[in-house]
Amino acid sequence: MSTGYPLVEERALSPARRSGLIQRHRTRAGEDLPRPAAHQVLVYRVDGGYVLDPAKLGQDHSTVVDASHVSVVDMRHDAQVEVRLAIPSVEASEFPVLVTFACTVHNAVTVVREGIRSAAAALETYLRGHRRIFELGLNASTTQINGVRRDVNAQIRAFTTVRPPLVPGLAVTLVSVEVHTPAELAELAKRRRGLRDTHTLDAERLQFDQMLDLERASGESRLRGLRQEQEHVFVAADTRFQNRSAVEQLHHDQQIAAERLYAELRLDEARRGHLLSEVSKTAAVVASDFRSALLLAHINGELGAGEYAERIRADQERRDAMAADDAARARAELETLRQEQRADAERARQGEERRRLERRKDAEIESQLAREDRRRLEEAARADTRRAIEVKLELLREFAKRGHFDLVNVNLDRLVGELVPTTAPWPAESPRGATRDQLAFDDPATLRAGGAPDTEHSDHYADVREEDG
Repeated sequence: MSTGYPLVEERALSPARRSGLIQRHRTRAGEDLPRPAAHQVLVYRVDGGYVLDPAKLGQDHSTVVDASHVSVVDMRHDAQVEVRLAIPSVEASEFPVLVTFACTVHNAVTVVREGIRSAAAALETYLRGHRRIFELGLNASTTQINGVRRDVNAQIRAFTTVRPPLVPGLAVTLVSVEVHTPAELAELAKRRRGLRDTHTLDAERLQFDQMLDLERASGESRLRGLRQEQEHVFVAADTRFQNRSAVEQLHHDQQIAAERLYAELRLDEARRGHLLSEVSKTAAVVASDFRSALLLAHINGELGAGEYAERIRADQERRDAMAADDAARARAELETLRQEQRADAERARQGEERRRLERRKDAEIESQLAREDRRRLEEAARADTRRAIEVKLELLREFAKRGHFDLVNVNLDRLVGELVPTTAPWPAESPRGATRDQLAFDDPATLRAGGAPDTEHSDHYADVREEDG
């Protein structure tokens, strides 16, 4: 049968039927078992115990075959469960309360075993166990519903905090507390709204009628005003037309007179322009050639022959003086240019000489530095040689002091050659501490053969020979 949340369905199972011709094993048909949704699980009751189906048990599984009951459990997260209560008021009416919880099944077997068919019923029992909730409206009328809402919400939230709801197999959380408006109060408010709307409609209708009358009277008044205004406009337009015609005629006459005056002025201006053009041409001829101007004046009778010849001679002298001045100026500029070229050449020569001296000084400094480097290397080589000789002499003295000098064969010629400093400097490329600076103590066979010490034993200063017996 279908029950709700969290138990969606409970079904009693009949004994399983046997199938097959030979082995006759038991199995259940598909219609015997409910088909759970994706968020639901099956719990079987087997021999007084409860087994959770992990969605892997087949129809012929021993748990499914031996089960006597099967239950479908809703595993939704935070499923909403509503609980409805009624709180009495002072007016023998009730405040309907809707409390919403969020429920989540965390143990389906416990839910089935404890028989939690309806979480809403269990939570309603939980809330009815707190009598203070039903006393909050005893001193309040239905019109004081907002105060009741605050009190009920605070009381239920405090109660669920102090004593959280405990439903086996479920985790319960309070979501909201709502106090709905009572039906009679809602009906009263509805009727009041209806009356208020009717009164508002009647008032608006009366207001609209009055506005219509006013608009009608105003329209008629405006119509009369428009007619009068139109007549005034027509008269004014006719007057303006007459005035405009007279003004246009006057403007036309003035324009004709102005055009006639403008034509006369242009003709006079053209006449003066022609005269100025002729004068300008004559002035251009005179300005371009002084002698042509003189000739023109002589031809026109403005100059006599003697004055004309005198002015020609003066003009020639002026031109000769100007040519002499130009030649002197050109020679001075040429001389200045030659002096500047000679100065540039001298500066270039001095710069080249200065660079040559600087290169010579740099070469001398480099040569002196190289000589000092070679001198330091030679002194270092001689100091290393002296230290090596001192170490070898100290070693010989130590052997003599301890009485082992007769056990060491010494190459005296080579030792003397090493003890006497040579005047020739060591080659720069010869490494310090080479084999020449070592004092070798060779065995007699090696000395007689005249050979050098073996490279593998070049670091030894002497070979000590053990005495026989």
